[in-house]
Amino acid sequence: MKLQTLNDHNSFSEGIQLIAFLCWSLWKARNGFVFSAFTETPIDTWMKAQCAFSEFSALNEQKSTPPSVPLTASEQWIPPGPGFVKVNVDASVDLVRRKASAAVIFRDEEVRFLGGTSASFIPSSIAAAEAYAVRLGTCAAIEAGFSKVIVESDNAGVISRINSKTLSAWESAAIEGDILGISAPFLNFFFSAVKRACNKAADWVANVVRKGRCPDNWQSVLPHSLRLLL
Repeated sequence: MKLQTLNDHNSFSEGIQLIAFLCWSLWKARNGFVFSAFTETPIDTWMKAQCAFSEFSALNEQKSTPPSVPLTASEQWIPPGPGFVKVNVDASVDLVRRKASAAVIFRDEEVRFLGGTSASFIPSSIAAAEAYAVRLGTCAAIEAGFSKVIVESDNAGVISRINSKTLSAWESAAIEGDILGISAPFLNFFFSAVKRACNKAADWVANVVRKGRCPDNWQSVLPHSLRLLL
């Protein structure tokens, strides 16, 4: 019997992988109960399986970046061309505690900090959280009135799917499709994958926001640690 709910081979493979991680998580929970009298809720078991699956998927995506993805080889942030604004985005995720945050940093060709934004949310997966960060940066750049934009993320998988318009990851497809729709009217709107070392500022903000250690006015009164990264 054919499975009509799976659209393509990639979705089928991801579904099988998730089931495998769920079985492993159930086995570990069973052993914890039998040998250590440790009781784990079904939600905790499911979240641990999803966390392991998401980390596995993220590592695979980063190891097999398609040639079509404009991956910056530099180990440090590079200013954009004249008239452009670089929008660095990143997400920080804790699937077990169901906490995540996304951060956006604006800088111009003269390396001037032009502002930024951040948001906290409940994550469904790492891929969805990273896509949410790209969407947040896209929307924030448009709202700020920037017409020439390069959105940079250190998640090569999300950037690859956006640039190739192949929404093959079921967990983030809706968000990535939304990004394509939002950015479509703008001719000078680009998405680029960079190394993590080039994305330190957005990474720092996303992490401290998730941990509740970032002041609400961080955009106007830059924390010392962030100033060192800009």
